[in-house]
Amino acid sequence: MTIGRDDPIESVEEDEFGRSGYAEHVAKLIDTSHSVETSIVFGLTGAWGSGKTSMLKMIEDKLE
Repeated sequence: MTIGRDDPIESVEEDEFGRSGYAEHVAKLIDTSHSVETSIVFGLTGAWGSGKTSMLKMIEDKLE
């Protein structure tokens, strides 16, 4: 029996589904939308296990 793990990835280098381009696009959107004068909210939704945490970690990598 094989037991799979469902841990989120820790960096863009671990992206096996080719989603890092999307993460880069979102990071650019966040960077260009940020302002100290106003606020903005971004949401990320998806089913359990769909990769939300992994996506957030890739976006964070791109923002750094």
